[in-house]
Amino acid sequence: MTYYMELRRSEERGMEKGMEKGMEKGMEKGMEKGRWITLAELVGEGVLTLKEAAKKAGMSEENFRKLASL
Repeated sequence: MTYYMELRRSEERGMEKGMEKGMEKGMEKGMEKGRWITLAELVGEGVLTLKEAAKKAGMSEENFRKLASL
């Protein structure tokens, strides 16, 4: 294998690892956003209070209100 081929192979492995990490982070953010949306819907339906939802989201009521646009 030539030096160029080895560099190319290394570059491809690096790109694959980077894509995997990016997808993981994207999925985490998406799940977190989905959780906030669900909590906001439960507040809107009267199932949870704003205080309860904020506590479950791990943030202040003010931050949850801003994030959930309540």
